[in-house]
Amino acid sequence: MKPLRELKKDKRLQITGQNKLILAWGYHAYEGVIHCKQFSGTVEFGYDESGLMEHVSVNPIEDKTPSWETMCLIKDMFFYPDEDAIQYHPKASSYFHGFDTTKHCLHLWRPMKGDWKILNNPERWG
Repeated sequence: MKPLRELKKDKRLQITGQNKLILAWGYHAYEGVIHCKQFSGTVEFGYDESGLMEHVSVNPIEDKTPSWETMCLIKDMFFYPDEDAIQYHPKASSYFHGFDTTKHCLHLWRPMKGDWKILNNPERWG
């Protein structure tokens, strides 16, 4: 994931603050708003202190799930071209709904230590 100082230079992204509740859990999360031709909505992004996972939550203003093109735009905003980031559909027993209050919120994930199996064990990161 691009560092915060680099993300702050992107004119499409307005970083509005740090999520203090999630910070208390050991997750450094920042909140922001994106306004551009392809997407308007809020994002939450960050990483956990243990160095396991980076994450971007995408929550559109419209009552519409983000398109593939929109998620590609978000991926390019937050991650470098040579970094993998995925949308992940775990087995039902591993579902974690967290604070999502909208059915249209999508997520991008990237393990910081290269181990994708961490996504199957949400107890380890959240």
